[in-house]
Amino acid sequence: MKKYLFLLVFINVLLASCNKTDSDHINKFTCKVNGVFWEAVPYQNSILGNDLQMTVSPTLFGSILARNDKKNQSITFNLSLNDTNKDFVITDGNPFADYARRCNVYYLDTLSPRVVTVTEHDKAKSIIKGTFRFRAINRDVGCVDTATVTNGFFDMHY
Repeated sequence: MKKYLFLLVFINVLLASCNKTDSDHINKFTCKVNGVFWEAVPYQNSILGNDLQMTVSPTLFGSILARNDKKNQSITFNLSLNDTNKDFVITDGNPFADYARRCNVYYLDTLSPRVVTVTEHDKAKSIIKGTFRFRAINRDVGCVDTATVTNGFFDMHY
């Protein structure tokens, strides 16, 4: 009986591991903020995985919102989904927020490079991948600070 139970469990595990998955898609958003690794991570009680959202309007314009609850921060920007392998300039007014600080909103530094590059866009599977970089400044009185975001990477389903 134990042999049959073991065999049944082994077959179920084997069948489960053979299910087709989309190994090309990892649903990830990472970067470095002032040289420190940053990624979208789940809220403490989240069953949804990464706190990573992408909304798409009928005109194929997307908004990416990534949150890191452990750091109490978020990164957000917009991009067009009409083309692939194209650079888009980040135009959001406040792409970085650090809610743990008194002065928490960082506005886009329009004098520094700010680019999102879509490296892959699979419209059939609704998957988009790309890289990004930008610099944001907090200009509130008593809170002058910068957030330099580099090595940005996203791989998302929308």
